[in-house]
Amino acid sequence: MKLLEAFGITKNKREVISLVGGGGKTTTIFRLAQQMKDEGFKVLVTTTTAIYFPSEDAFDRFFLAPEGMPQPLKDIGKGEITLIGKEINKEGKLLGISFNILEEIIAAEIFDVILIEADGSKGRPIKAPASHEPMLHPLTTINIGVIGLDALYTRINQTSVHRVEEFCFITGGRPEDEITPVMVKNLVLHKNGLFKDTPNNCKRVLLFNKLSHTNEVLGKGMVKLLEDSHNSLDTIIVAAMEDMNPIKLWRSYR
Repeated sequence: MKLLEAFGITKNKREVISLVGGGGKTTTIFRLAQQMKDEGFKVLVTTTTAIYFPSEDAFDRFFLAPEGMPQPLKDIGKGEITLIGKEINKEGKLLGISFNILEEIIAAEIFDVILIEADGSKGRPIKAPASHEPMLHPLTTINIGVIGLDALYTRINQTSVHRVEEFCFITGGRPEDEITPVMVKNLVLHKNGLFKDTPNNCKRVLLFNKLSHTNEVLGKGMVKLLEDSHNSLDTIIVAAMEDMNPIKLWRSYR
């Protein structure tokens, strides 16, 4: 099963793809970017929040763009991954570019696909957005919401959940409760949950990541639970994005 096919990415349409949630956004971004590079895409990876600076083998070109679109972008060739950020802070994080600069880059139509990490989770497998989150650009065409399956049946606390208070409000849980499939369903479907602020006519792709032999039944159960809930998702994917063949289960509805 092809990785790009599962996510609905083709060569004949430019895409602006944002990733939100927790449980492997950065891993997913660079896995997709590498697959696109292999297929001859011009790929941009950037963030509207902050990400740890990746290893040098994860990209081909790097630019800082504190004030505007770097002019050398126009010379980017096919089959290359370009990384752009505003600056690198003292913690080694690449800070996000502004919406205005991102919009300038989108309008220039240089890249076949732009991949944006648009949310922060502090390494937790699951999160609920605060009032100022996610940093989702309105020109996003595919919004990928990521949840780590390893969050299920852990406790609602700072170890497993980013934004505990918001998570409890959206899911109906309480601190130190176990995270149940129904809570995860509520997070996915709530208007202020995982897909908060998704633009109109933007595809919603739900990725359950970190699949393992111990939680495979949970992954399939989550897909069934959401299918029975008459959701508005376009695609549900169950995967282990660090595996050689990551896609294990794939449902496309539209």
